[in-house]
Amino acid sequence: MADDKSIIDNETNNEVPFSGALENKASENSRRKFLGQAAVTSAVIVAGSASAGNLPPDVPNWSRTLGKPVNTNPYGVPSKYEEDVVRKRVPWLTPDSIASISFTPLAEINGMISPNGLAFERDHGGVPTIDPKDHRLMIHGLVDKPLILTMEDIKRYPNVSRIHFIECPANSAMEWKGPQVGRLQFTHGMTNCCEWTGVPLKTILEEVGVKPEGK
Repeated sequence: MADDKSIIDNETNNEVPFSGALENKASENSRRKFLGQAAVTSAVIVAGSASAGNLPPDVPNWSRTLGKPVNTNPYGVPSKYEEDVVRKRVPWLTPDSIASISFTPLAEINGMISPNGLAFERDHGGVPTIDPKDHRLMIHGLVDKPLILTMEDIKRYPNVSRIHFIECPANSAMEWKGPQVGRLQFTHGMTNCCEWTGVPLKTILEEVGVKPEGK
C-alpha cells in the first residue's frame, strides 16, 4: 500500500514518489522542478517503448526535418503505425479463403463509422473484379419501359448518402458452443457501420414504370 506521499500509475502500478520539497510551501522552485519531473516520469510510463528523445520537452524527430512532399500518395493510405489494424480471417473456420469471412477490428476503430477498407466480408464465390465500363444493369419483365443501364447512366440519377449498420446473421456464431477465440474482432466482427452513397432503387423503378401485377 502506498503512503500519502506517493501516487500510483494506474497502468503499471508503479509508484512515483513525491519530492519532500513539495511539503515546503515556500520552495516554489522546488515545486516547479517536482512537477516537471513528475510530468516527464508520467509521460515515460504512458509512452512505454517511446523513444526518449521524442518526448517533451525535447523536440521530436519529425519536427526537425521536412516531411514527405504533397501528394506522395495520390490516394490516401493508413499510417504505417496502423499496420495491425486490418481485417482478419480464421483459417480453420472455412475450408478455403474463397468462400470465407473476414472480420472487422472493432476494438481498434475509433468512432461509429467503420472505414470502408475494414468492413467485414462474407463471400461465397470470392471477390469479383468488375470493370465499370462493362457493367450493365438490366431491368425487364413486368415494367413499362425495359432498360439496360451503364454505370455512367446510373450516375446521372440523383443519389443519396446514408449511414447503415450491417450485421451478418451469423455474427458471434463461433461463441454459440462456448468460447472459441478470445478477441472482439472474431466474436462480433461480422458487423460494420459505413456511409453508403448511391441511387435509390425506387428512383430506377419509377423510371421504368412497374406494372400493377409486378407490385
